Amino acid sequence: MNIQSYIEQQQSVGQNCYVLADGAVIENILEKIYDTEGDPTFYPIYKETILEAVIEKTPCLVEIKSNSPFLSFLLQEPTDDESWLILFSQHPLSTLVSHWQSLLYTTIPDSGKEVLFFAYRSRVFKQLMAGSSELEKSQLLGPIEQLLTLDSAGTEIDGWHIWHNTEAWNGQIPEERPWYHLSDGQWQHLQAIHHNKVIKIIFVRLVQENKNFALTSDVQLTALIEYWLKKAESYQIFNTEQVIKLIQVMTEFGEHLPDETFSQMENNLLLNDQLSEQEKINYLENYAALVYEHPNYPINPMRCLAYDKIYQYTKISRRAIDPFNDFDSNLRLVFMQAYQQLLPYREQAYQAMQAMYQYYGNQLIDRERHYLAISYFSDRDTTYRNTLYHYFNQLVESHV
Repeated sequence: MNIQSYIEQQQSVGQNCYVLADGAVIENILEKIYDTEGDPTFYPIYKETILEAVIEKTPCLVEIKSNSPFLSFLLQEPTDDESWLILFSQHPLSTLVSHWQSLLYTTIPDSGKEVLFFAYRSRVFKQLMAGSSELEKSQLLGPIEQLLTLDSAGTEIDGWHIWHNTEAWNGQIPEERPWYHLSDGQWQHLQAIHHNKVIKIIFVRLVQENKNFALTSDVQLTALIEYWLKKAESYQIFNTEQVIKLIQVMTEFGEHLPDETFSQMENNLLLNDQLSEQEKINYLENYAALVYEHPNYPINPMRCLAYDKIYQYTKISRRAIDPFNDFDSNLRLVFMQAYQQLLPYREQAYQAMQAMYQYYGNQLIDRERHYLAISYFSDRDTTYRNTLYHYFNQLVESHV
C-alpha cells in the first residue's frame, strides 16, 4: 500500500491527517506551504512562543488529504528524509499544535539542564522511540494515534514505519514547562545522534584546514576522530572546537613525541583537573609552538618566523618564551597570535627552510651530513634567520 492510499483509508474512519515539516531543513517553508496549498490549514509551531524570533526556521503542522499539493511536493522534491513526519489523530489542529509547543523544551538526566527538544525531527524521534518505554512513547505521542517516519524497510506501508500510540490520551496537556523529562535510556540513544554529528563536523574542519587530512581515507580519518574523541573525554574536553584543536596539535606530533615526554605532558596538562578545557588546549598549543622540535627537521621554521615577527617590533632582547609561566604571559600571547597568523602558510615556511639550508650548503651541515640547527635567538645566526624570512616572503607572494 502506498502512502496516499493509507491516508485515504485512515481518513475514511475519522482520522485527521497532518504533516509536520521542519523549516530548519526545508527552505522558505512558509512560502512553500502557501505556494502549494493556496489556502492552507496550518500553524507554525514557533508562533506565539519564545522561539518566534526565528519563525523562518519553525516546524509547521499542515492539515492534508491524500491529494494534497504540499504532500506531493514533499514526496517529489529532493527534501531531506529527516525533514518531515506524517501524523494521524482524531483531534483538531489546535490540539496538536498545543502538544508540540509543549514539547519545545525538555530536561536531560542527572543535571536536569533544560534544552531545546527537536522531537519533531525524524532522526531524533526514531532514536527517542528506540530508547523509550511504552509509557514514555505514549506520553510523547499524546493526542497522536499514529506517527509515520520514512523508512525504506517499512512493511505496513511502502517506505514508511508506523509508530502506534498504545495508550489512550487523557486529554490534558501539562501546564508545566518543560513537562517532558528525558529518561536515561532516551538520553543514551539521543547521544548517538550527537556523536555522529560531532564526527561529521570535525571531519569537515580537519579536511578544510589541513591538506594532509584531505589525503587520508574517510575510514582512517573517521577512526582517528573516534580515537581522539575518546581521549578528549578522558581529558574532560567536550567542546567540539577544543577537540578539533586537540586533534590538530596532537597529530602534528605524530609518532615522534617520545613516550616519556608524552606521558609527562599528558599528566601535567591534559589530565590536570585544575585546568579548564580552554586552558588545557592553550597550554598544549603553547607547548607545540614554543617547545616541541620535530626530529625530522633541524628547526621549527614557524617558530623562527613567529619570533622574528614579535621581536622586530619590540626592544626586548631575543630570548625563549616560557610556554607556561605567568611572567611571559603577555609576550606568549603576542607570540601565539603571530604563530596563528602563520599557520595558513605552514607549507611555505617549511619550503623556505629547505631553500635556506640549500643556499648555505656546507655551512649548515655536520660531519655526518646532517643539517645543523640554527639558533632562534643568537646574533651569530641573524643572517640565516634573515635568509629564511626572505625566502618565506618570496614564497608567500608567489602563492598569493
